[in-house]
Amino acid sequence: MLTNKQMQKNLKYYKNYYTGEIDGIVGTLTKTAVKKFQKEYGLVQDGIYGTKTDGKLVSVVKQCQKAAGATADGIIGPDTISAVKRFQKKKRTDGRRHHRHADTEKDEFVRSAAS
Repeated sequence: MLTNKQMQKNLKYYKNYYTGEIDGIVGTLTKTAVKKFQKEYGLVQDGIYGTKTDGKLVSVVKQCQKAAGATADGIIGPDTISAVKRFQKKKRTDGRRHHRHADTEKDEFVRSAAS
């Protein structure tokens, strides 16, 4: 399982679910972010970061990391953010499009992670 800080960072940089400070404290903002994520991915919306939510978050982050050319470890860190920035730059210059759904997810991830 991700630590509280890793979970907050993933929720912040993956589609900006979490808007608070990365402090490791599971308060109202963290629980709200978890509920938003759970809702989008068809999980029970209880705000509890359990094994099912952890597995899904790690899985979707890994998919985006692979798409961006980062190490696919499910944890957003400096390597992921650098890869996302490279991915953004390449995407702006080559203008190619792939699968629509995948692009939408990657675009949102890329926008958040590079901010």
